[in-house]
Amino acid sequence: MLREVWGTYSVNDHTGVWPFVCDLMLFDRLRIPVPGNGRWDLWEKEGWDPTRQRRMIEVLGDRVKTIEWGDALESKWKDRWKFAVETGNATRSNAFKFTRDLLIEDLPREVMAIQSVACYPDETTLLNDLQLQKVEGVIQPSYSPHIAAVLGRTFLVPSKTLDKPKNIDEEIELLEKVVNLSSNRKFQRRRASYWNWQRSFTEGVITDQRTVDAAVLEMHELLEEEHDAIREQGVETIVRYAFLIATVATGALAGPLSPITLGSAFLTVGQFLWNEQRLKKSVTIEGRQPDEANVAALFHDVRAHFGMR
Repeated sequence: MLREVWGTYSVNDHTGVWPFVCDLMLFDRLRIPVPGNGRWDLWEKEGWDPTRQRRMIEVLGDRVKTIEWGDALESKWKDRWKFAVETGNATRSNAFKFTRDLLIEDLPREVMAIQSVACYPDETTLLNDLQLQKVEGVIQPSYSPHIAAVLGRTFLVPSKTLDKPKNIDEEIELLEKVVNLSSNRKFQRRRASYWNWQRSFTEGVITDQRTVDAAVLEMHELLEEEHDAIREQGVETIVRYAFLIATVATGALAGPLSPITLGSAFLTVGQFLWNEQRLKKSVTIEGRQPDEANVAALFHDVRAHFGMR
């Protein structure tokens, strides 16, 4: 059975430029909150433009799974916001981050073959939300059974995204093209192969540098196959970068671990430290298996990050 990978979003992620275009190339489905009963006017007042969102959701079709942002989710959100205020972590970015987290935790219980990944608009927001601290230099993180890994990869999107959209109609037109492009069955299989590899890697154990090197080689080969599936469709594309941060286990490490880049793939293990309370919380979500509950978050950008060039 194919295990789909869903990206989760906040209530305002559709308000940016070319929304969801890149995300469709990365994820099987997008899980997006929509206004619950009586909340349309509130969303308009907040500047979240529900009319714009509705047009985009209509185009996304079965590639989107909406969830009404109603009283139940609002109550959970308020509890987290209250705690954030009490602990001094109440920021505007955190407010939207709580939304993404709730959509991961509130997946339908009957849905088993799902992995959710929280999506962020940029590196700074992601690192702040996950409370990661960068470690300078190459380290040997043998003191912790779980450490942070950054999996960097290239992916292809229509070159049109380099231009500033003239209006929403132009954005809708490109979104329609990308829905068709990313729903091609051959590309779907290539995308699934990559996510299966990523899941296998994060569920495995890192023991030495050779483990990291072999993983990057395999990731690079899978990504090249994925890129070929896109090029065969004759669409003019550009390269973008995506970075997923997740927890990995370490065995008895034989030596320090160095970052490695190979063409379309990049991997660094142990260059960031998790906030321990965040990590403990992330793996104890009630009713979820550990691999479903682990911290996993992604951001993408046209520029290179984390050593990719």
